[in-house]
Amino acid sequence: MHVTSSAGPAVCSAAALAIILAATSPATANDLPAEVRQEVERADGLVAPSFAFCLTLPADRLAAVNVQLAREGLHAVRVRPFPAPDGVRVAALWHRDDRTARVRLGATGAAVLAETASTTTCSRHRLPTG
Repeated sequence: MHVTSSAGPAVCSAAALAIILAATSPATANDLPAEVRQEVERADGLVAPSFAFCLTLPADRLAAVNVQLAREGLHAVRVRPFPAPDGVRVAALWHRDDRTARVRLGATGAAVLAETASTTTCSRHRLPTG
């Protein structure tokens, strides 16, 4: 990440970014259990007051981490499974707001489309079913 100031561009580390976000966000992530924060960080991730992400979380840990983050008001907005030498891993992004989300690994595309089409009322967000 590049930060521009009157002194010119600077490179910002993930740790520095977390400090900046913690200082500027009205929300807090301090109530998150330390073991969940550490698990996200071990998965090449970061927990900030208004969002969290990880790049290499084992897929079998996604549900448990997702529940803990949801308790803190962070809901999954992107989850991408991918094969790794030691099994399936996920890259995921959570965002803090008042919405809810469901995460399902292993669902077929057709099943997700059918479910989404039957529950989405806003035509702007409706997925094609044909």
